[in-house]
Amino acid sequence: MPKRLVKVTTASEFGASVGSQDFVLHQWLPSSPATEPDIRHTIDAIFNDLQYIDTGDRGFVAAFLDGITEPLRQLQESFGLQLVVGTTRGKMKLPPVEWKPEPEEIAWERAYYIVAPDPAFFRADDGPIHKLGTSCRDAFVLATDPRDDVPRKVWGSLEDIFLAFEGTPPWCPKCRADAPELLLA
Repeated sequence: MPKRLVKVTTASEFGASVGSQDFVLHQWLPSSPATEPDIRHTIDAIFNDLQYIDTGDRGFVAAFLDGITEPLRQLQESFGLQLVVGTTRGKMKLPPVEWKPEPEEIAWERAYYIVAPDPAFFRADDGPIHKLGTSCRDAFVLATDPRDDVPRKVWGSLEDIFLAFEGTPPWCPKCRADAPELLLA
């Protein structure tokens, strides 16, 4: 398991995650009816073709990365959002089939992408507050949980957190130690 979710700012950085057998996309977006369609179209421009990328075709990968350069920039500069990625590696068990009666385990890599405010702080239920992009294992597990019913509260600024918790937010100690701006908070 990786130590952190890494912020992606360029198509080349995104390219490091291309080649995973599958991916999960989480969208922690602000609820603004005015910008929602534009944000959605920008995210679609980045992810709609990802499932078709064959890393063996270098020209196709290069064309894909060239095509997402502008949407990545727009996501950051126009909407104040960040894209982070982390991958996990493991084994997938394939069930027996007629021509192969024994189950088989194969190596499997999954990429987790999260589009969120920049910065993004989050928590589940009444747990501690984590910062997206730290090396905290609990933050990684919570952020990448693929279930839709995981209740996450997301904040896009320190000011919002201090208001919500009347100046004393329940920080995750690992995230706080990993993020200099939280040490001063």
